[in-house]
Amino acid sequence: MQVSDGMTVTISEPEQFTPSNTDFLSSEWETFIRMDVLVENTGEEPLEAFNVYTRATTGSQAAEEVYDYEQGLETPSAVIQPGRELEYAIGYGVSAGEPFDLTVEDVMDFSSQGVTLSTVIE
Repeated sequence: MQVSDGMTVTISEPEQFTPSNTDFLSSEWETFIRMDVLVENTGEEPLEAFNVYTRATTGSQAAEEVYDYEQGLETPSAVIQPGRELEYAIGYGVSAGEPFDLTVEDVMDFSSQGVTLSTVIE
């Protein structure tokens, strides 16, 4: 999906997983999902990885992002050169059986509304 001029992002289908003991999240969630992210720099200037911003809702509340370093769920710190790509994984605590909406934005593109992906986590 084209998130902004110069940034294309592909998100895999959510898969359930069990967080390790090194995760950083509250105890209110019973279901956890992870997704692979592929960010492509289709522009002509270097792109900071932290410009890719994801946020999500589950049911009627905000989903909690999971940072689990043992399982590779962390925010990357990298510069993506023009024509190159970066792969990493993200995770969220969600409510099973409720709608899950993930919005992907380029924080440096103030004219973009971002792109939202919607599904239900069973």
